[in-house]
Amino acid sequence: MRSLSGLGARAGLAAASTLLTLLLTEGVLRLAGYAPVGFQHTNGYFDINLRDPATVEKYRALGLARLDDAARQTPFAVERRYSSQQFRSPEIGPHRPGVVRVAVIGDSFSEGMGVREEDTYGRVLHRLLNTGAESGRWEVFNCARRGYDFPALYDLFETVLGLQPDVVIYGMVLNDAVRSPAFQARQAYLNDWILDRGRMFREDDQSRLRPWDLRLFAFVRDRF
Repeated sequence: MRSLSGLGARAGLAAASTLLTLLLTEGVLRLAGYAPVGFQHTNGYFDINLRDPATVEKYRALGLARLDDAARQTPFAVERRYSSQQFRSPEIGPHRPGVVRVAVIGDSFSEGMGVREEDTYGRVLHRLLNTGAESGRWEVFNCARRGYDFPALYDLFETVLGLQPDVVIYGMVLNDAVRSPAFQARQAYLNDWILDRGRMFREDDQSRLRPWDLRLFAFVRDRF
């Protein structure tokens, strides 16, 4: 009986110590102002803030839809501009003699969804090639289009050939394949992380945590 009593006392002490540690950790996270990664609305890289009334009115005048939802849920953005050829790139004119023309094709990764135009890999490549003695000898055009899979990419490739490129770069992503029903079923699984974040932002205003939300739970979930 004495050994069982001692075992019970040790178990109780361990449980109390664990609970105290968890409570102290929760307190430290609260004092540090911890917020789950997915809940944070930080401007940082993005140059557009849809919570600025003047910015919202500017885009509303251009006919953009769902601005109020975007301002509430994911307010920070980059602007995408397209040429008359529907490329996220400067206008592509006649091939100039002595200049090597490079055309980049692909889907949204190459087009640069969520990335400023100057930071897409096509524009970075353009700057890297035109350094030193090579300055002015290269032109790189971003001819990618979001959402394209193999059939559409083939048509895009033929369109781009009409622009007389010397080099075509295809940025392949695993979801570029023809989307059969079997592939599409797996695609939903691959997109779970993105979709879950989208649902999370739609549920409520995640720019602030409620007093009863456990920061410790959120901290563990972030890392899981």
